[in-house]
Amino acid sequence: MKFLNIATPSLFEIQMQIEIAFNLKYITELQFNNIYEASRELERMMCSFIRKIKERN
Repeated sequence: MKFLNIATPSLFEIQMQIEIAFNLKYITELQFNNIYEASRELERMMCSFIRKIKERN
């Protein structure tokens, strides 16, 4: 559980870095959308996993 509590904020940091890269024109809008949507899916999966673990404890 400790790892997941560290991983979640780290994912949010990555999402912010993706936005910064897009705003600074390092990546295209298509790249931004693909990467950001993948990170959002990972966020949903992690939150669901954390919720399931908490329900079992």
